[in-house]
Amino acid sequence: MADAPYIPRRAQQLVDEALTDTPIVAINGPRQVGKSTLATGVLERHGGVLVTLDDETQRRAANNDARGFAERIHAGPLIVDEVQFAPPLFRALKAAVDRDRRPGRFVLTGSTRLLSADGFADGFVGRLEVVELWPLTQGEIDSQPDGFIDWAFSDDHSTPVSSELTRYDYAKRIDRGGFPEAIHRVGKRRSRWFASYLTTLVEKVVRQVSGIERSREIPKILRVCAARSGDELNVTRVANELGLPPRTLDGYLALLANVFVLQLIPAWSTNLSSKVIRRPKLVMVDSGLTAYLCGTSATRSVSPPDTSGLRFLAERLGDRFHAGYVLSCMPEATPLGNKLTALPLEALWRASI
Repeated sequence: MADAPYIPRRAQQLVDEALTDTPIVAINGPRQVGKSTLATGVLERHGGVLVTLDDETQRRAANNDARGFAERIHAGPLIVDEVQFAPPLFRALKAAVDRDRRPGRFVLTGSTRLLSADGFADGFVGRLEVVELWPLTQGEIDSQPDGFIDWAFSDDHSTPVSSELTRYDYAKRIDRGGFPEAIHRVGKRRSRWFASYLTTLVEKVVRQVSGIERSREIPKILRVCAARSGDELNVTRVANELGLPPRTLDGYLALLANVFVLQLIPAWSTNLSSKVIRRPKLVMVDSGLTAYLCGTSATRSVSPPDTSGLRFLAERLGDRFHAGYVLSCMPEATPLGNKLTALPLEALWRASI
């Protein structure tokens, strides 16, 4: 397959802005999401040196002589790709910044949550800005504004929101997902890419996390998580289905969240205690990977159960409730009453102010 055209990322602006006033900028996100490409762009725009710790020689150098590695003399930032492979480098980078706090000295990329790594978060307080890079948005793929949130909270809704996309079109977008390598493949080639991605991911998880048991359970856990993406997480129920102790499943879920396969979104509430007590929602980070694991579906019409949560929220918030939107495969915006509106899914990436 020929090299796919580069799709500009909105995170690029965030990285460039952070380099103007922060000593260390970290680009954090899933494997194969484009972190190295973004880091290469930093090299092209700002100069410096790029070193990848996927290279065994560089990885050994960073682990065996972290201080010498961090103190390399060069113009522009030192860009370290996949920094999670060299934990000793964290302390050396902190010491280097303590001696010289100029902005834009280091750019790090990592495929595990760097802030959860031992010694990372505490050591870099006030010295680091993290830019999270996720799979491509529909707006990035289609060169659209991705301005739905700003539009939803604006007072100007004079521009009608409509869509010519069909249910089949939405299903294709779900299957495609947002991994740069996957969106340019179709059919079996895309499926094989996702299969290879999961195999590599499981091997990385097993190799990087000490003491893990029953690694063969991970693909099964991923399939169950994919089937429940967007649902409240009942750990006990899922653990019983998988035949695992709940505490063991908790460990696996934390691990998969740490490598950016899924997210646990806390429950929403105006009451902090309720937020803590209620169950989080489990969300897979990429629809294409989710589709590969369990298939896709799309609903055309909006039914009363689709608005029940929004109506409950509107009653709880009263005048603080600005508006509620149900996203569906309907072609045009449809008022549902009480500040509720059904919108075509395409509004997520086409709406702007």
